[in-house]
Amino acid sequence: MTAASAPERPTLRRRFLGAPWWAQVLVVFAASRIVTTAIMLAFAAAQQQNSWTGAHPDYVDFAGIWDGHWYYIVAVSGYPTTLPIGADGHVAQNAWAFLPAYPALVRVLMPSWESWNVVAVIVSVAFACGAALLFFRLMRRVLPAGTALFATVLFCTAPLSPILQVAYAESMQLFFLFLALILLLDRRYLLLIPVVVVMSFTRPSGVAFAALLLFHLIHRFVIRARDPFPWRERLAVVVAGIASFAAGIAWPVIAALVTGDATAYTDTELSWRVLYLGHYDELVPFQGWIEEPSGGCTGSACPRPRRSCWAASVSSC
Repeated sequence: MTAASAPERPTLRRRFLGAPWWAQVLVVFAASRIVTTAIMLAFAAAQQQNSWTGAHPDYVDFAGIWDGHWYYIVAVSGYPTTLPIGADGHVAQNAWAFLPAYPALVRVLMPSWESWNVVAVIVSVAFACGAALLFFRLMRRVLPAGTALFATVLFCTAPLSPILQVAYAESMQLFFLFLALILLLDRRYLLLIPVVVVMSFTRPSGVAFAALLLFHLIHRFVIRARDPFPWRERLAVVVAGIASFAAGIAWPVIAALVTGDATAYTDTELSWRVLYLGHYDELVPFQGWIEEPSGGCTGSACPRPRRSCWAASVSSC
């Protein structure tokens, strides 16, 4: 056999495109984590001493600040039965703002309290990887394989994607959200109930998903002439919607029962918003969308958002 007739070796690109879908997604996810980890390490190197770490912390310590430390408090101490009151006479920041599913799972898995940051990051990355796989399957329902993979690349490399590998609950919530959406598309309404319940105790999402199920119910009813909508499925959607709504309001109800304060959860959440509004205000739906900060702070004097410190200017936190 001459050199000219020798079989052509497959290129790296051909090997990638010929790999199973899950392998392609895992490659995309791993490559994106290399980039985001480098970004995180660069910010960690610039980080000065703060309330959570010393100057220039390592990756896992850096990944455990802000919300990560609040989740650690939940895992160690649980939730207060008496709400803390600040100097302004209103509820101060406390653990009720952080739902229990993520810290409970990390607590079960970690061998010691000292390992919190390490285990929390591992759990977050594992859920992020699973979320990427589910996201591809979700996109594949409506897009060609190549386009669905590109959408997965965008998901893995989005500007906020580093949050998927820190001690935050977002990656866990996205995993269950994508799973719930797939079950919804499959019209497996009753099976998505436990998924939505777990999701609702990971990040606030049950009420929004109940609204989605309501729109889904209306849509299927309107098109029932060309897409049959039997009573059994109608009842299943209604049951799933009620369960989702109940899961969505369960945490504020639990906070109220434990603390004896009917507005414990919303008052706790408002304790963060007061830093940016410059004054305390009662909860008004959608007010935060239209009201500008009025605290008189400018530049570095303004408090950092609790979930975007590293993205804005980590070195000044």
